[in-house]
Amino acid sequence: MKNLFKGAGDNFKYVDSSKYKADDLHKSFKDFDDFYKECQSNIGKDWDLIIIDLRLNPEKEDIDNEMIAPTDFSGYKLIDEFLTKNEGYQIIVLTASNKIWNINAALKRGSNSFFIKESPEFNYSISETKKLLDKFKSDVGRCFQKGFLRIVFMHWENAKSKLTNINSDYIAESNTSLDIAWEQIKSGFLDFGFLTVFQSIESYANIIFNYDTFSENYKVEDNIVVENYSDIEKEWLLTFVNDINGYYFFSRKSIQPSHREPTTLFKVSCLLHLKLRKDDAFLRDFGKLNKLRNDIAHGGSNNLATKENLISVLNILEEIRSIE
Repeated sequence: MKNLFKGAGDNFKYVDSSKYKADDLHKSFKDFDDFYKECQSNIGKDWDLIIIDLRLNPEKEDIDNEMIAPTDFSGYKLIDEFLTKNEGYQIIVLTASNKIWNINAALKRGSNSFFIKESPEFNYSISETKKLLDKFKSDVGRCFQKGFLRIVFMHWENAKSKLTNINSDYIAESNTSLDIAWEQIKSGFLDFGFLTVFQSIESYANIIFNYDTFSENYKVEDNIVVENYSDIEKEWLLTFVNDINGYYFFSRKSIQPSHREPTTLFKVSCLLHLKLRKDDAFLRDFGKLNKLRNDIAHGGSNNLATKENLISVLNILEEIRSIE
């Protein structure tokens, strides 16, 4: 395996099991626990790809006529530890066994693919070996393309960890949205994941936005954001702008016809301006995110959302969930 990645130079790191093995015919482990601890020391680091053997301790895990549950393999346990730390890790499983239940267990836990090694039990022809290597190279390429998920998950996890918003119903609702969004994102549906998080932001804006029937003003909590100025006009806290980059609002009051009603974009912009203290540059950038939201919502998934877009909306949701 090391030779396959020799072009990566210092960017490829492997845990050398030979340091922990006895100098005998069978090369059996003399200190498996320390070997496993060295493997564990790499958990949480910024790996674009992780390759793990399903049976790290073959002397105890590759025994004829003894059924061992896949989840009891040391390699499976290590995979579980990596993914428990960050579900965005890209993992390929190595195995010398073609037992489908072992492979399926690793894939079900979150591994991306597998590679069956040659062994005395499986001695492939040259042509078959080439096919397996070509598939492995293809899988590696796909893992590298999805390496950004590790970063996105960190922002997702930060958002999920914030629970100080006093609206417990909203916290529960946005927990569900975050869970759905992550499943969509890690499955490759970035557009839908982006839309799910965005809608959670809109949901909170609608919660704190209300209409005072007595004064006929719109408020965000105690802040008047649309004031009943006269029978034909209203004063808005923010001014609407339409340019080539999309629609957005900025922090200057404006007079609007009385029949105009606040849009969802206006409500979210008030949330950002009043509750999160965002400036006009941020509101302008949010207008671009809102345009992306509309393009996805009305045009379907066309691979429009990027890692940066996902991080932006996750960071906003993190701040909302932190409001005390």
